[in-house]
Amino acid sequence: MNNKKLKQYIQENTLSTPLSEYEKIPAYMIDSKSRKSRKFIMKSFIESFIDVGSGFILAILIQLYIFPFFGLYPTIMDSMGIALIFTVVSITRSWLWRMVFKKYE
Repeated sequence: MNNKKLKQYIQENTLSTPLSEYEKIPAYMIDSKSRKSRKFIMKSFIESFIDVGSGFILAILIQLYIFPFFGLYPTIMDSMGIALIFTVVSITRSWLWRMVFKKYE
């Protein structure tokens, strides 16, 4: 979209912001919403990865420490399997709740 068409589009589709305000914004910044959205998605992914990864490692360590108090002596592989099951359940639960809240947003 060239500059003239962009100005015309903005003028036709906005009511509250005068065209002069948009002229101050560089053309590459007008589509900043999609950039912010991509940045938010990536940041959210990294946050989730760290959250799930640290939870997985913590679950293994806790199982290795706590289970012997209950007479259970799992191997590291057993603990990893149990932690994996609970991690998958947790991710699924979080995703379902997110979908419920997104629906009623």
